[in-house]
Amino acid sequence: MATFSYRARNATGEVVRGTLVADTTAAAARLLAERSLMPVELDQVEAAQKSLLTGKARRVKLAKVGMMYEQLADLLGAGVPLLRALTVLSSQSSSPALTRVLREVYESVSGGDSLADAMA
Repeated sequence: MATFSYRARNATGEVVRGTLVADTTAAAARLLAERSLMPVELDQVEAAQKSLLTGKARRVKLAKVGMMYEQLADLLGAGVPLLRALTVLSSQSSSPALTRVLREVYESVSGGDSLADAMA
């Protein structure tokens, strides 16, 4: 299985971005079609780029990641919807790298990916 990064248009013409896991590029395109998304870009992600939080190019300190997970758990436990919680965390983060990552996670989740896939 490989991870693919995509940019696609939904039924209303909005551009959505995200990642998904599939065996081939063709299989990834089929998954997007099943989600009613028309791919604009579809690229296989290199192994070094896969982890948003700990990838070499955008390393976020583990202490900040741990704190973010605690805050996310608190927000979700309080009944805050996932996308709203991601928005709150990204707007309050003091780390530019973590803010970028949280925005990418938000885009992936709002595009139909699970939180686990978006953070993988």
